[in-house]
Amino acid sequence: DTSALALPGWLERLRVEFGGYDEVVPGSADQPARVAVVGAMNEALVREAADRGVTLYLTGQYRPSARRAVAETGLHVVALGHRRTEEWGVRALGQVLGEHWLDLQ
Repeated sequence: DTSALALPGWLERLRVEFGGYDEVVPGSADQPARVAVVGAMNEALVREAADRGVTLYLTGQYRPSARRAVAETGLHVVALGHRRTEEWGVRALGQVLGEHWLDLQ
């Protein structure tokens, strides 16, 4: 259960799952409760996430163009790293495909 984790707990779980992260921008929520996993980062996406109640924004790379929106919304942001997220995604996709097609090589 991650709903009661403060940011350091999230960071530890992300470090274990992804093998690290590149950048962390702490936000204003004590305990991130709603997470957005987004393959891009810009001002509009950050604001939309905040409007939807997101408190932790996970992405591959922190984009300077989104800084103002991050500061104004108070979101926690973790940039996991472009390569880490792509490699993780390919492995996850392989697992899902392998579960559905047992003879897939």
